[in-house]
Order: sequence, then structure tokens, then C-alpha cells
Amino acid sequence: MLPTARLHGAPDGLEVSSGTLSGTETTAAPGPDGPCVEADDYRGQSQPKAPAASRPYEPVEASKPARWPPSARLCSVERVEVLAGPARLSLDEIRRRVGDYLSGTAVIRATLFGSYARGEADAFSDVDLVLIEPTTLPFVERGLRHLPLFELGVGLDLLVYTPEEWERLRRERNPLAERVEREGIAVYERPGS
Repeated sequence: MLPTARLHGAPDGLEVSSGTLSGTETTAAPGPDGPCVEADDYRGQSQPKAPAASRPYEPVEASKPARWPPSARLCSVERVEVLAGPARLSLDEIRRRVGDYLSGTAVIRATLFGSYARGEADAFSDVDLVLIEPTTLPFVERGLRHLPLFELGVGLDLLVYTPEEWERLRRERNPLAERVEREGIAVYERPGS
């Protein structure tokens, strides 16, 4: 799936139609006459890019090299703002990374919910995670014990509850607890719990 993007500084009406967004200054697009060159002029060559110092944004990683259709034009743009794209982590990667970290903690269970659990995650989705852990820390300080989880490479919404708190939320039919129970996927369970 190609990212959907908005091109800044491109000729009017220019939109991404094919190819890969592999740099921030150029992309393949059909376009009106203007500051574009025919794709045939670059056949077999790498996509032209501005020097790295002039590219303020990180390029979008591409799984395949760009292949321009014959009707494409290569156009210089000021920057590419990615609006949508595939999820940055797989469910297996989340399980592995969360499990690797939590195996050395007192956490009893970790449940993934939200867009990643529903299979609807995209390039801008965060990871929503509920941890069940015995603790006496105030609720707002509990996530600080798990700072390595914030290094997943995507945003993280982390909620840490004691077993008693979570059981009470379930009994009271708390909307968050019901949602987690309905769509959640266990990504870690402490052995023997």
C-alpha cells in the first residue's frame, strides 16, 4: 500500500498516483505541464533528490524501489506530508517487543486494544496497552516504571492497573474495561499466572 500524501510546492493539481515516496523532494505523479520531466528521462536511474541538508523530513521507507509508469512525470516539490500509510509495527513485533521487556517485571498481563488490536492501524496509529501489575504507586506514576515500552517507535497510550482495580472496573462495567475485554488481544501473560 502506498502512503497517501499531500505535496507542498508542487504544480497545481499534482497528486501522487504511483511509485514510492522515497524522498521528501520528489515523487512520481501525473501532472500538468510545469516543472516536471518525463519519467522516460530517468528510466533506470534513481529518483533525483535534493541534498540531504535541504530535506527537513525523514523519507518514507519503501519496501520496493520506485517503478514509474510510462505516463508518470518526476516533479520537484518542497516537501511531502504523509497523510496515511501502513502500520509501522506488526502484531507479532508488538508481542515480541512487549513480551521481551515485560518478562523481567512484575506485570501479570498486557492487553493490546484499539486500532492495532482491531487490525485497523495505519502509519499514524499509536499502541494502546493495558498492563495489570501489583503496585502501590499512584495511578499517574505507574507508567514511569515502564519507560522502555515508550521506545516502540510509535506513540504509546499506557494504562497500568492493579489486579483489584481491573476486576472492579470489569464488575462495574466500565466502558474502557468493556472495550478492552471485547477487542483486546493478550500480548503478554506472566508464566504461572
